[in-house]
Amino acid sequence: MEDIVAEVLRLLPEQVGYEASLLAGLGAARQRELAGILGELLVVLEGRLGGLGADLPAGGVRGYVRVTA
Repeated sequence: MEDIVAEVLRLLPEQVGYEASLLAGLGAARQRELAGILGELLVVLEGRLGGLGADLPAGGVRGYVRVTA
């Protein structure tokens, strides 16, 4: 498991940079629209996962993400 975490941590900065470059190509209004749509999708997915009896952390799906400075 530790090797998987290490690999994710190695790749994450590159992926975030790639996603940031994609978002930079959108105007502010489109970014807000996308944020709203993705937020709605997250609520739906969290509800479905909870309805299936999934063992989610207290923060729901977002609880799986760990950000360190």
